[in-house]
Amino acid sequence: MQKTTIAPIPLEDLKEYFANKELTFLIDYENSTLKGEKFLTYLSNLDVPCDVVLGKDKDSILELVEVYMNTRMLVKLPTLEIIVLQILMASKEIDNGLYYDNKIFSFDELKQFVKDNSELVNKWLVGLVSGSLFNIHCINDEKIKESLDDFEKVEDDQFCGINYANLYKYEELYEIFPMVSMEDRKFLVKQFTEPMFKGESLYNYWFVPGNVVALITEAVSVGAWDKDKYLKAKEESVKNVPTV
Repeated sequence: MQKTTIAPIPLEDLKEYFANKELTFLIDYENSTLKGEKFLTYLSNLDVPCDVVLGKDKDSILELVEVYMNTRMLVKLPTLEIIVLQILMASKEIDNGLYYDNKIFSFDELKQFVKDNSELVNKWLVGLVSGSLFNIHCINDEKIKESLDDFEKVEDDQFCGINYANLYKYEELYEIFPMVSMEDRKFLVKQFTEPMFKGESLYNYWFVPGNVVALITEAVSVGAWDKDKYLKAKEESVKNVPTV
C-alpha cells in the first residue's frame, strides 16, 4: 500500500504508518517544504520506506541528484538511484539496458550532467567499481588478499558520498565495471572495514541478488557454482527493482 505525501510527513500520515508497517510513502518533492540536503537528511533520519515523486522541474531534480551524490546521509530512494545509474551509464556512452518507466531525462541531458559534474561522476564510478576489491577483501584466503596491496588506499570516508552502496543491487551496473581500469580502482579503507552504512557493513549492500560479481565469486569460492541458479537469481533481481 502506497500513500502520497510531502516532507515533512504530516503527523497523521506517520500515525497511519506506525499502525500499518506495510504502508510505504511516495514523497511529492515539488510540493514539499524541505528541499535538497534538508530533504535527504529528514528522510534518512526518519528511515521509513519511501520513494520520491520528482515533478517536472528538471533543474530542481538535477540539483537534488547532485546533493544525493554528495551527501553523507544514507537514504533509499529508488527513483534517485535509477537516475544516478542512468547518469553513470551515460558517462560510458551506454544508452540501453535501463528499461524502466521513470526515465526522466534524455541521453543528451544525462551527458550534460556528466560534463557539468565530471569529478563527482568519476568518483562514483571509481567508488562503485572498487567494489571488486571489496569482493577480494571478503574472500577467506590471505594469499588472494595479498593482491590488494597493489592498490592505492584511500582513508576518506566521503570519497564518493555514501549512497553509491544502494546501486549494487542493479544488474545493469556491472556493464560499467570493465570500462574502469584496474589502475583507477582504490581500496576504500573505511568503506570496506567499518560499519559506516547506518551501522551496517558494506557487505550487506554488496552481497545482494543483483550483484553478478558477488554471486559468481561466492559460488566459486565454495565450489557451488550453478549456472542455472545464477541465471534465475539474475532474472529475479531485475524483476524486483522498484519503479515509480
